[in-house]
Amino acid sequence: MEWVKAQFGWEVEGVEHPWSGLRGVWSTEGADIAWEQVRPKGFHVLKRRWVVERTLAWLSTWRRLAKDYEVLTSSEEAWIYVAMIRIMLGRLAQTQT
Repeated sequence: MEWVKAQFGWEVEGVEHPWSGLRGVWSTEGADIAWEQVRPKGFHVLKRRWVVERTLAWLSTWRRLAKDYEVLTSSEEAWIYVAMIRIMLGRLAQTQT
């Protein structure tokens, strides 16, 4: 997080699953544990994760980006720029008509 802030000036916040990595809970014998607070059930929205997931879904519609074909990270980055440019041009074209 510090490297991203130093290099790009961006604020990055790591968001963890509320129960990721949880293997057990230490307690005294016979203690009443509120399992719903320790390991909540059901779907829980994680802060801003949907933005990343949505963007990756947009990029994966490109066949070239669906698999890791590129050897160099610079060529992969170039294809990501091309894909995002195409997405943005499509949006601009829709607003112009």
